[in-house]
Amino acid sequence: GNISIALDEAKVVKDTQTNTWTAVAERVTANRYEGISPGVELPKDPRIHNTGDNAAYVRLKISVPGSVMNYYNNGFLELINNTLHANWVYTDTKEEHGNRVYTVTYQKVLEAGVSTEAAFTHVMIPASITNQQAAAINSFNIHIVAEAIQADGFHNVTDAFTAFDN
Repeated sequence: GNISIALDEAKVVKDTQTNTWTAVAERVTANRYEGISPGVELPKDPRIHNTGDNAAYVRLKISVPGSVMNYYNNGFLELINNTLHANWVYTDTKEEHGNRVYTVTYQKVLEAGVSTEAAFTHVMIPASITNQQAAAINSFNIHIVAEAIQADGFHNVTDAFTAFDN
């Protein structure tokens, strides 16, 4: 069957007076954050939209440089400031090419024409880092890839992605 998905997030706008970012209604495929400082919270709310004709199971793979993740004591959940939505489950961490790749899996079938809730809502820069350390990570990418597999033929999301990965 036809499986097609789209990934987006809210566009963010920076207030240079307060050095804060705000999410607006417009949806975009990526945001760029500049002038990051310790303790800042950056809006980031990735959602998957099922644009195909069939129900699917979906997941996100979030890749962050390991050099950045070394500043987080509690890994991925600290990075997203514990904002993982209840319908998403943090299922895996892998090291790939100097990056930490975190997998979060949507626990429900995503019907055709429907969108997930945001997997998470924010990325947090640790307050414990120094301005010098913040400058060192001032420019880094959080690369997010969405994956889908047709729901028909699988009992649950775990079975579906076990087949997808093998």
